[in-house]
Amino acid sequence: MSFLDTAADNLAQEGLTEYTSGSDLLSVMYNEYIDFNGDVTIIFLQGSKATVTVSSGEYSMLLEDGNWKLELEQLCRNGLDKAFKGSYLQFMAPEYIF
Repeated sequence: MSFLDTAADNLAQEGLTEYTSGSDLLSVMYNEYIDFNGDVTIIFLQGSKATVTVSSGEYSMLLEDGNWKLELEQLCRNGLDKAFKGSYLQFMAPEYIF
């Protein structure tokens, strides 16, 4: 969520004020870029990480506090990169944000 909160702050600074928090972006990301329709075709486990392939795509999962959770950061980064392709907006990798 911290990534989405930062992204929402950055978007607001660029004039896109309809995104006031990461929660606003999360609902857009879910509606636009996450599609769990279809059957699970394969699950690959490696420690506390898993890759789940559904007919509609491939998703990364993380084991946190005994629960498997969808790894949203990379999904959201990819979605935002796709959404802003060709515009002047660009998201930097976290190691470049000071």
